[in-house]
Amino acid sequence: MARTTLLPNVALTYPLAVGYQPGKAGLETVRPNPDNVAEYPAGFVFSSVEDLSRLILFLLEDGKLNGKTILSASSMQAMKTPVLNLASLNVGYGLGLIVEPKDNNIKNIGHDGSINGYSAALQTIPSEKFGIVILANKTGFNSAPIVEAATQSLLQLPKPNPTLPIKLDDTALKAYTGNYAVSGITGKLGTLAIVLEQGKLKTKFAGQPDLELRSLRSDTFGVFLGNTQIGNAAFLRDKTGKITFLSYGLRAYPRLNDR
Repeated sequence: MARTTLLPNVALTYPLAVGYQPGKAGLETVRPNPDNVAEYPAGFVFSSVEDLSRLILFLLEDGKLNGKTILSASSMQAMKTPVLNLASLNVGYGLGLIVEPKDNNIKNIGHDGSINGYSAALQTIPSEKFGIVILANKTGFNSAPIVEAATQSLLQLPKPNPTLPIKLDDTALKAYTGNYAVSGITGKLGTLAIVLEQGKLKTKFAGQPDLELRSLRSDTFGVFLGNTQIGNAAFLRDKTGKITFLSYGLRAYPRLNDR
C-alpha cells in the first residue's frame, strides 16, 4: 500500500482531495483538517482506491497477497467472526470488520465510516470473490446505493426483499424523544437531542445539520439527511422495556435521565 498513511502532512504530499461537510448554508470546506493522534486507529487513515483494492484482495484470499501468506487463515477467520451482534440492525462486528448477513445466504464483510470531510466504504462478498471500494470527500456520503447497484450489475444476484416502513403516530414517536450522551475516544463530545417536530422525529446536535429518523420497523429507523439515507439507527431497551440507548454506527449512546 504505497499511498496509505496516518500522517496528514504526508497525505498532503499526494493528490489529496479537499474534504467537505454539510453546513447550514450548504456544503462547507473542512478547515482546519482534523488531526487527533488519539483517534488515529478509529478512522484517520489516508488512502486510495488502488491501495484499498489490495486490502480487498488480501481479505478475499484469507490473508494472502500475490501468493504470499501475510496473515494465517485462522487469524483471518477470527477477524470475520462477530464478537458483537446487534440483532435490531442485523449486523455483527468482528475484529475490525463489520459482518452483515443478507438474503440468499450472502454475507457482506467490510467496513464503512465517515469523519470530518471524508467517507469511505469497503465491502466484500467472500462467497462470490467480490469486493468494492468507494471513497468520497464529503462527510456522511451515502455509498449504499452505489454498492447495491454495482453488486447487482456485476453479480446479478437476486434482489433482496424490500422492507416496507411502518407508520408511527406522534404518541409512538414521542417515546423516543430525549437527550442522549455522545462520546468518542477522547470522552464526551456533547448531547444529542431527539425531538418531535411536525410529526417527524429529528436529531439536534451542536454544529451539525438536523437529521430525520424515519421508522422502518419496531425501534429501528432510517437516518436521513434531507432525502438521502445515510444509515440506520436502533433504540435499545432494557428488560423492563425502557429505552436506554440509541445505537448508530455500531456505537451506543446512553439516554440521559433528564426527562
